[in-house]
Amino acid sequence: MATLSYAADLGLGQPMEHCLRQTVIGLRLADLVGASESDRAATYYLGLVMNVYCHADATEQARWFGDDISFKGDGFGMLDLSGAGMLGFILRRVSSHGSAASRARRLASFPVTGPKLMEEFLTTHSTLGGQFAEQVGLDPAVGQAIRHGYEQWDGKGPGRVAGPDISLPARLVQLAGPMEVFLHIGHGRVRRPAGHHAGGSRSACARSRNRARSRSLRVSAAARSNSCRASSRRSSLASRSPRTAGRRG
Repeated sequence: MATLSYAADLGLGQPMEHCLRQTVIGLRLADLVGASESDRAATYYLGLVMNVYCHADATEQARWFGDDISFKGDGFGMLDLSGAGMLGFILRRVSSHGSAASRARRLASFPVTGPKLMEEFLTTHSTLGGQFAEQVGLDPAVGQAIRHGYEQWDGKGPGRVAGPDISLPARLVQLAGPMEVFLHIGHGRVRRPAGHHAGGSRSACARSRNRARSRSLRVSAAARSNSCRASSRRSSLASRSPRTAGRRG
């Protein structure tokens, strides 16, 4: 699985061991929220193989966006852009290659076909990944997590799965991946996508924190709830101890 994750790093246009690092981050988040052993195992495998089929439709991606690897690599930067910024990023890619006539045709057709096209890409990646998990004998929870890997909390992902119905491992890895990329951008280890402002590690960490804050509100709430319950149990035990000791005396 680790070997496959290296191939995914290359396909995503990221430094080697990106998937390994996102797996470590995902597992730490899983510990934070008190995930079950099954969810921790699914988080581990999802972090490693979530993107192994990102090359499955590389030819089609290249036809629309030029260099498909740089498109995917720079695509993480869209998480830090407004709606207008995302649209501008995609349109620049669509018009970045080919003859003037072919650029005009793509620009004219993309508003109609683009959303469906992007959804088909994500559906292909998650479906093939889920099938692979089944073929190599991984737990069904891993296959489900891979199929949920591109779902959105508002239900606008490729499978229309929403909210808490999205498996916990998928939510954790969705957060872990961009966090890992932004931290490496901040430390100057990867090139900055067009539209990103240079600002060093502090700027990148700030972007990561802002993005993480909006995507992990429920993760943090769950962690605080677990912490409060643990603290309450400790207080309860402490309050009973003197009485217990008194009875024994």
